[in-house]
Amino acid sequence: MARSNRIQQIYGYLVCLIAIVTLIIATANLVGSLFDLARPDNSDRFGRRSFSEFRSQRLMEDRGRRVSGDTSTSAVPPDSALRREYNEEMQQNRELAHWGALKSIVTNSLLIVLALILFTIHWRWSRSLERDEESNG
Repeated sequence: MARSNRIQQIYGYLVCLIAIVTLIIATANLVGSLFDLARPDNSDRFGRRSFSEFRSQRLMEDRGRRVSGDTSTSAVPPDSALRREYNEEMQQNRELAHWGALKSIVTNSLLIVLALILFTIHWRWSRSLERDEESNG
């Protein structure tokens, strides 16, 4: 009977340990997501690039099309049109970062709650097994 109690205690404490590790990781992810939500422009979810990098990429793509013989597309649009495309892409990235941050906040919050519940239940159960063992021992 004592061996069975010992195995149950080990199981209970292992679940508690896993819950603590989950709690730490989910809390760290939650903090990162809160920062991403506050400043989606600085989110690491998408590559940040300047307008000049965007323009350079478009020029390289156009040059590649011309080298491959594709003449069906026109040359690179003027800077005003490129700026508009760049701003639209940046707005899309902000919206995606915002959505991703909200999703991560909800997911990590649920993980934290579940980890706390699992920890509390198993900690109390393991402690009650220990007390029963001491009183019977």
